[in-house]
Amino acid sequence: MKCPVGVSFGFGGKLVSYKPSQPATNPPTGSSEVYMHNLVTELSLVSRSTEFEAAIQNGEKTSLRALCDKKSQES
Repeated sequence: MKCPVGVSFGFGGKLVSYKPSQPATNPPTGSSEVYMHNLVTELSLVSRSTEFEAAIQNGEKTSLRALCDKKSQES
């Protein structure tokens, strides 16, 4: 049996939910509606997580080192 609805919380304040696109039918069609929401409670946290994601995706050690240096100076 498949779960008809669901939700998942992601990095950076993202919330994704899904539900069947049509009322329950027999047999089910399998199509779903997917919704993405941004849950921002702390703007500075979202900004820092975006900066961290960019440094990771870049893959260069210099980007990560610069981010770590910046964080150590702020502490």
